[in-house]
Amino acid sequence: MDASDENKAVDVSVDDLEMTLVPATVVSSEENYQEGNTTNGTTEVSEGEEKASVIKSISNWWQTKAKPSLSNDLQYVKGELNDSGRKLRIFKQKINEQFGSVNRTIDLELQPLLDVLVKRKHEYMRMTELSKRLMFQLKAVMKTQQELAMAMATLAGSEVDNLSENFKYHSNAQETMSTNLEELVVALERFHMNANAAVTTLASQAFQYKSCYDTTRLEYDSHRTKYEKVKASNSNSTVVSAAEEKFLDAYNRMQALRTEILSVLADYDTKRAASMNSELQALLLSFNSHFSKGIEALQTPNLN
Repeated sequence: MDASDENKAVDVSVDDLEMTLVPATVVSSEENYQEGNTTNGTTEVSEGEEKASVIKSISNWWQTKAKPSLSNDLQYVKGELNDSGRKLRIFKQKINEQFGSVNRTIDLELQPLLDVLVKRKHEYMRMTELSKRLMFQLKAVMKTQQELAMAMATLAGSEVDNLSENFKYHSNAQETMSTNLEELVVALERFHMNANAAVTTLASQAFQYKSCYDTTRLEYDSHRTKYEKVKASNSNSTVVSAAEEKFLDAYNRMQALRTEILSVLADYDTKRAASMNSELQALLLSFNSHFSKGIEALQTPNLN
């Protein structure tokens, strides 16, 4: 290696040392001697330059890594706090209403419709439960009729003359009624399924809107109560204005939702009425068919 090569300065930049916050420059002893800063053949940059480099590195790290991440975390925490505060405000309003310490807003047009929605759901559930119970009872009757038909058929084979014919006739009648009853059970199963859908699938949207409206109404009353309290306490105009703004915003949201839920309830009533009218008509036809075939099966035979 040439001496001239040894005397060349070698510069090490910050970019070449990714894990080093304090960059250093290595120079030859000759250059150190000329500058008067020789220390065993090497020298470091001045203290001021080191500090500036460290500050720059930290600043770059803060801008690219820490600051955006911290900002996102703060936004997330702020959102969670706002959501938690909203839930707490609604829960507090609900408890206060239950204990009668505050008044609630009652929509004289909408609230009766919501009450009917809940009441009708319970009535439909009771009807579907009873139709299910009747269905199981008819299945038991159908099984008993089949067994009775078999017993009478056995007697028809062992009895004499006209008694044998009577047992045979009644055996056939029980078998026919059992078959007719099976058709009625199928009709009841279909009615039970579709009537149950009228209070579950068909009414699901209406109940979702009801739940959303109840929450929005609680939040509105919470802001209304706070606004009335702040206004009555003669607070400064800034506090009153802030409370009034939240109160009006909650009112506008409740009114917009009120319009939507009225439309949803009307649509549900129309669809439910059409569906249940069709199901009741089909069930009526099934009962008529069952009784007509039953009467036909029980006509008195011409026996000697």
